Amino acid sequence: MDNNQVTALSVIDSIDTNIVARTMDKIYAFQQVIQQAVVPGHDIGIIPGTDKPTLLKPGAEKIVMMMGLASRYEIMDKIEDYEKGFFAYNIRCTLSRHGMDICEGVGNCNSRESKYVKADPYSIANTILKMAKKRAYVDAVLSVASLSDIFTQDLEDMPDMTISGGPSHRDNQGKPLLEQVLTFGKHKGRTFADLLENERGYLEWLAHSDNQKWAPIAKQVLEEAAKTTSDGETVDLGGIPAAVTKMAHKAGMTDQDLISFIQGTYDKPWAELSGPEKNSIIEQLQGLSQ
Repeated sequence: MDNNQVTALSVIDSIDTNIVARTMDKIYAFQQVIQQAVVPGHDIGIIPGTDKPTLLKPGAEKIVMMMGLASRYEIMDKIEDYEKGFFAYNIRCTLSRHGMDICEGVGNCNSRESKYVKADPYSIANTILKMAKKRAYVDAVLSVASLSDIFTQDLEDMPDMTISGGPSHRDNQGKPLLEQVLTFGKHKGRTFADLLENERGYLEWLAHSDNQKWAPIAKQVLEEAAKTTSDGETVDLGGIPAAVTKMAHKAGMTDQDLISFIQGTYDKPWAELSGPEKNSIIEQLQGLSQ
């Protein structure tokens, strides 16, 4: 046998167990912090019959900000068949810090999934791309600090499951439209502002569904989102995460104020900012919101 051959035992022998023990302690401590920071019904959902909550995109964004990470995406494969109306995307999401890649996640989505088959595939192609990106993002976040130990996969991959508990119709009384929450289905407990930002395809499907209660509300949300600002231009957030816009709103900024703030600080939009630049914007917003 080759004396230079690497075996599992030789790898174990080369490891400093004291360092491993300290690392495991830090991972456990970080997991405890995450569990205390996430909000049930918004950041995580509870799936009946399972022993772990599912991580939602707002929760994943919160974890990424807490760790000071930046994300980037790569389209690994795509199908855009405009003749047959079929769209599919495979996305890789890479999380990095200070320019060094930490981990990767993959996700895919296509227009023949059950939630999209009733929708016009041509009008939701971008939504399908965003969903693939979201799945890759959540997959990467679950890997970044052994978070699979405490969270399971995204609800998008479990279409027959629903979030247990949560608000009722009475909880929506007197609330602005975007602050109201859905009270049924797999997105139960999520606000319409959250759905508009992260699940627009679902809202479009709901608006065209036979649901007499929720279809009109979904239509109203989409119609108001399409309204223009006072200067006649529609606000395009340009990929700014929902968690960042919420910080800006808490600081008294409108979406347009946030866009102007970012542009005025770095003379470029959010999508072109580096990881450290994004972290700087977040830190400034946190300071303004306190």
